[in-house]
This record gives sequence, C-alpha cells and structure tokens, in this order.
Amino acid sequence: RVMHRFKLLRLGRYGILRQLRLEEALFRTNQDNWCIISRGTEPPAIVMGISGKPAELIDIPKAKSNDITVIKRFTGGGTVITDENTLFISFIC
Repeated sequence: RVMHRFKLLRLGRYGILRQLRLEEALFRTNQDNWCIISRGTEPPAIVMGISGKPAELIDIPKAKSNDITVIKRFTGGGTVITDENTLFISFIC
C-alpha cells in the first residue's frame, strides 16, 4: 500500500487571486502533493471555473457597479462568491 504525503501550507488571509496564482505555479512547476488552507478574502470576489461564461453566470453591470472582481481560475468547477468568511482548502496532487 502506497502512502501519499502532502505538504501543508497555511496562508491566513492571503487573497484569493494571489492564492490561485500560487496554486497554478505549484501545479505547473512542482511534483509534490499540497494542501493549501486560507481564510477569507477582501474585497469580495466572484471566482469562475475555466469554462464558465461570465455573460451567462454573472450580472456583469451589477458586479461592476459594486466593484466586485471576477476571477477565472485555471481549473474547472462552478462559480462561487468569496468574501471575508470563506474558508479555502485546495488540494494539488
């Protein structure tokens, strides 16, 4: 039986855009398994999977008028709204 080990990285309040950039860099340049944990992000943001279509999923004028950043991550998945109460846990393997 093979045991896979993870490196644990706790970021505190790191900011979701910075975290997503870090995750992509680790994924593309590192062979280790990672568990990344961070808490909340300010200001609030909308995070979309790579195939998400903003015009179909977001009220763009409302997001702009409320100064909400829209971010596309390099992986798939749904669209989520993040704020200071969000707990982020990411596994890179």
